[in-house]
Amino acid sequence: MRRPAWRYALNEFADRVHERPVVCLGLEGCGWLFLDLLSQMLSEPETALRPLIFIESELHKRTRSLLTQLAQGKTQIVFVGAPLGGLLSRIRDTEEAGATQPLALRQLQPKLDRLVAFQDIVTLVNNQLPSSIDSAERAQLLDLLFSPTLPRWDPFCHKLDFRRSVENHILDAILKPLPIARSLPVFSIVGTAASGKTTVAKRVAFDLASKGHLVFWFRRTFYPNVQAMLSEFFRVLGETADKKARVFFFVDDPIGLGSVSMQSIAVLAQAHRIKCIFLVIARTSDWRTREREEMTGGLDLEKEFQLSDQFDKQELGALPNYLVALQIYADKRIAQAELASSASRIAADTLGLLYWLVPGTRRPIEASVQEEFLRLGERAGFSRVIIGAYNKTSAFLRQAYAMPA
Repeated sequence: MRRPAWRYALNEFADRVHERPVVCLGLEGCGWLFLDLLSQMLSEPETALRPLIFIESELHKRTRSLLTQLAQGKTQIVFVGAPLGGLLSRIRDTEEAGATQPLALRQLQPKLDRLVAFQDIVTLVNNQLPSSIDSAERAQLLDLLFSPTLPRWDPFCHKLDFRRSVENHILDAILKPLPIARSLPVFSIVGTAASGKTTVAKRVAFDLASKGHLVFWFRRTFYPNVQAMLSEFFRVLGETADKKARVFFFVDDPIGLGSVSMQSIAVLAQAHRIKCIFLVIARTSDWRTREREEMTGGLDLEKEFQLSDQFDKQELGALPNYLVALQIYADKRIAQAELASSASRIAADTLGLLYWLVPGTRRPIEASVQEEFLRLGERAGFSRVIIGAYNKTSAFLRQAYAMPA
């Protein structure tokens, strides 16, 4: 796996591990590479896993020292003196002693519980209604709200997202009856980096699930056998889903899906005769430079929604109350005065406001903007940009390169 993809993989891995101990094995002879990976892992609090357990005999003394220094104050490191066989034996003894009873989870419909096995590649949004996090856990909810790539909908259950006018237009369009010929239509939500497009899409997905529609959100994944898993998912879905109702598939950043591609998803959906609608969430830079088939999987594009950076009148009117709800300002009057003194009314500047005033928002916004810059700066990616700009337009390049400034 290339280094630029490590951050995605680490985010996914951290989300699945969820603060459980991590046993690191097979590092003999490649400790230097793990040090590089650990540096990336500890660069963000969300991916700083703890504790990390190592077999002492697999690492040189120098490597162990470097690991300890690197992890100081960021995570807990444990070196086990026993060989691998002894460690496995101890784990086996613990399992035989019995584990704590798990917490009761929400029960899916009997047929849909078969789809839980595929949660590593696709999230069933319906399974996250209602939220398992109490409204009093404000810090955790805000952290999830401003980390939109995580497949969690808790902030939306508690109505912590800022509603955009385009959300209602999207809902109206995708719920409108479509011609029979359009068996697998695609709708797109396009916007610049850190413009809030993923948050808008997650709100639409949440509202659809709340109305009783079956909604899936494809996850970025890096498994070698992912195509087999994807094929099995569609087979099981074909056996369990209501044949008369449309299924909604959300694909966020089709270029960055990892081991999955929009083309493979589209082919399998067609092969298994799934009656569905796709919503593709894409960066403006990708949408304007990539081949359309890469973005839509060769399916028919029904309608494109551009997420404007300019707030409309209704959004501007709702913004003061939202800033008070996030506890940025004490009351609506103060929020209105602060907004009135601002020279700008664009969404990007509001993100800048949140960047500085809401704890936990800086890293996600930073990451999104930096990734946009790196995508355009990476050699192969830059070649695609030049070709795409030649064939279409280069106006967005100025915007993309201006963002990091």
